[in-house]
Amino acid sequence: MSAGDHNVSGTWLGNYYYSNISQATGFEAVFVQSGAAVEGSILDDGALGEAHLTGSFGGGELTFCKIYNSKARDPVYYRGTLSEDGKSMWGTWRINKECHGMWKAWRLDDEELPEQLETDEEVKQEKELLAPLTSPSKSR
Repeated sequence: MSAGDHNVSGTWLGNYYYSNISQATGFEAVFVQSGAAVEGSILDDGALGEAHLTGSFGGGELTFCKIYNSKARDPVYYRGTLSEDGKSMWGTWRINKECHGMWKAWRLDDEELPEQLETDEEVKQEKELLAPLTSPSKSR
């Protein structure tokens, strides 16, 4: 089964990272997929709190916009890829040219999370791999 054959509906536990900070911020997301449309909610650890999201999923690619319920925050735009087994996804997020980073999430529905979600070394390696994707484009 390919990533495109899966549905992202369900509960996901994840981390996001700012491009200049290696420490993770955790979140719990609930996605509801209907056709290609995706909506749901995210609860960030810490002060940012709850947000709602709308987006789309197709061909193994997920895109969505997260808007915090406080309305005082700028929207956050996410782009990601679902794993072949449909149990994890990862990608990049961006608020503006200066504020961006990467994220990773694991499906919680009837599944056990990996014993250790990821190590600092894995985060460093992933940031190096994703650096060209999260760097602001110099042309445009």
